[in-house]
Amino acid sequence: MQPSLLAGETGDVSPFSPYNLHGDFIALEDAGYFTMGVAFFFAASALDKGTGPLRAVRIVWGLSAVLVVGSLVLLATFYGRDLEYRYEVAAIVIDSVALIVSGVLLSRAWHPAKAPPDARPRRVF
Repeated sequence: MQPSLLAGETGDVSPFSPYNLHGDFIALEDAGYFTMGVAFFFAASALDKGTGPLRAVRIVWGLSAVLVVGSLVLLATFYGRDLEYRYEVAAIVIDSVALIVSGVLLSRAWHPAKAPPDARPRRVF
């Protein structure tokens, strides 16, 4: 709310409105995307180093964690209180690309045809 007051945006500004660029709604979204970047770091460190696709997933998640956290630091330093939706857009792009790429890589790594014969699911019918 403080950036809205400092910018003179006091008329009909609700702190919980998604249209208020300095409101709580945008701040909570930014916190969520930041948390998702931190979660990528922990997920990458917990993933097995086994096959090539799993190593690639670790790299994708680690890189996206660094980019999401680093972009917040960089954008907050550069824009200060006028951060508005800039970090949200950057984090959405980074997180979305990481999820798409890692989804494809994980499906290749854990495909049932590539599993050892004793680990393949058995048909019931």
